[in-house]
Amino acid sequence: MALNFPDSPSNGDSFQGFVYNSSKGVWNKTSTPATSVTVYANLAAFPSSGNTVGDYAFATDTKALYIWDGSEWDRITTGGSENPRFSTVPSTEIMLNNDGSNTDLTIVASDPEGFPITYSHDTAPASPNQVTNIVNHANGVFTFVPSTNQAHAGSFTLRLKASDGVDISSHTATVQLAFTPGLAFKTLFIAHTGGTTHEVTGGTSEAGATDLTDLIQDTVADGDLVYLLPATGSDFGHFKFLGGDGAGNNPFANKQIAIVGAGLKPNYIFFWQDHDSENTTRDHPLFFRSYGAGGTPSNDAEKALTYRQFMFNLTYHRHRTSGTNYENAITKELDGGGTIMNCILDLNNGDISWRYHNSGGTTYRRSFKHCTFLNYANWDSPYSGSTGAVRVIDCAFDSTFSSSTATLFGTNQASVNVDGWKYDNYSTKNIEIDSDIAAGTYGHLKDINNLTATNTLFNTFQSENT
Repeated sequence: MALNFPDSPSNGDSFQGFVYNSSKGVWNKTSTPATSVTVYANLAAFPSSGNTVGDYAFATDTKALYIWDGSEWDRITTGGSENPRFSTVPSTEIMLNNDGSNTDLTIVASDPEGFPITYSHDTAPASPNQVTNIVNHANGVFTFVPSTNQAHAGSFTLRLKASDGVDISSHTATVQLAFTPGLAFKTLFIAHTGGTTHEVTGGTSEAGATDLTDLIQDTVADGDLVYLLPATGSDFGHFKFLGGDGAGNNPFANKQIAIVGAGLKPNYIFFWQDHDSENTTRDHPLFFRSYGAGGTPSNDAEKALTYRQFMFNLTYHRHRTSGTNYENAITKELDGGGTIMNCILDLNNGDISWRYHNSGGTTYRRSFKHCTFLNYANWDSPYSGSTGAVRVIDCAFDSTFSSSTATLFGTNQASVNVDGWKYDNYSTKNIEIDSDIAAGTYGHLKDINNLTATNTLFNTFQSENT
């Protein structure tokens, strides 16, 4: 083992069993070594302080010799040595929690020769801003404290290491911090309304979908937000709204509320209306009204509040295949306004019409903005109403659509290739096959992280330019 002698020694200085002769400029070996080997039962019994660099110690349990390097005991290898072997490792892709809660990762390794394992890590870059701290626990558990700053979204490379004192084995993973657009929307909406957020965990499939009917009809109040979380341990969540016959069966229950998907993309959260497959009721639209028993708004301030009705960042699926225009209309009446934004609307191969019974007025508008429409059979003429009551802004359609029965703005696009995507085969189909959807030129991936307090009246979301 090579020794690094001190620089600029003086005559008579000693080091590691050598003494310095200044007249000859050499280190001469002394007859008595400067250090001796102390024997301990195991590495845990080794002293962690009071040691001198170069001290030796021997562990009887592993029959290994160690040297103190100034901060720790390093094992001196003799003969062959094998690397530690992992028995538990995390995934190679790790998603941090974007709500500020910690993420724990565990690795477990053992050494073929029986030497104790110590764990460490490094990252590239050295100081990633996606985390504020990484705590390295002695038992192989690493705790990641994520940033809550949305400007820090991104990824870094993590290397987890297991050492037996001589050899090191490592596991490399990509760690990502991503913020769902729903989080930004929730912050804006609640800051504006002062309402309550109702967080609900989804089911893992259509059969196990979480029923939101009682919550929305009986619990949620004007100004509240229903935040739809993925199923536990999954990226996806499934929900349903049954409602009752007639006007009550609209997913907002005639309230000024927001229904928001907490998934990273709208094709992660599934919201089914008319889950009972009933096709003969005419009042099953997405929009009916956005005020309830309180009566028609009497002034501009009250009218502005009706625009708090929102659906955002989810997939809406409709169990309806009727070809009758007053049964398949997705908006009804002019009793308040609202917006469906950054959503996918899967119409289950049924017909679709924009509106009915709109009474010819445009006091309130229903808007579909940055939405993707797919899986519909025919586009029917509306039962009645005003073209100006429905606004369609920067949407994508998987086939032709009616441009004469609603008011269209922006970059609406027909016959977009969405690769046969449907709500029940999201794992194998690609809703973002078109780069313009992925970029938000039209369709459902428009982000709202750049919105400010000036947008919080929410009727501004119906603008072509917002």
